[in-house]
Amino acid sequence: MEFQERKTFIEKQFREIYGERPSVWAQAPGRVDLMGSHTDYNEGYVLTQTIDRNTWIAALPHDDQKVRIASLNSDGIAEIDLDEIQHSQSSSWIDYVGGVAFILKEEGYKLRGFDGLVHSTVPFGSGLSSSAALEVA
Repeated sequence: MEFQERKTFIEKQFREIYGERPSVWAQAPGRVDLMGSHTDYNEGYVLTQTIDRNTWIAALPHDDQKVRIASLNSDGIAEIDLDEIQHSQSSSWIDYVGGVAFILKEEGYKLRGFDGLVHSTVPFGSGLSSSAALEVA
């Protein structure tokens, strides 16, 4: 799917779920480790390369502390209360979003809620960093 076709598709799905258009777009690529897998957090060297698969997030910020986020790759809408970020009992992938929010909050960033929709072409569980792409986006 080409860039504009994909953006139009995600925006249409966003409007069906939330009734409005997204105003913020973010994307991050999947990646492979060419050498040094898992050495980076042990103070070693690693050489990574991005791939042609990526994760997009379309979002509409609002002024409360509630995050509602859906994925076109899995069913349902997950919610996070930014005032009290907790492990999700219903959806494991939302913990990646909550984890990033938790760290940003701990670092002193002022967060606000949003409605979001995720679409990823990075295969899950394939070693291509689908979770990292979600976290970065």
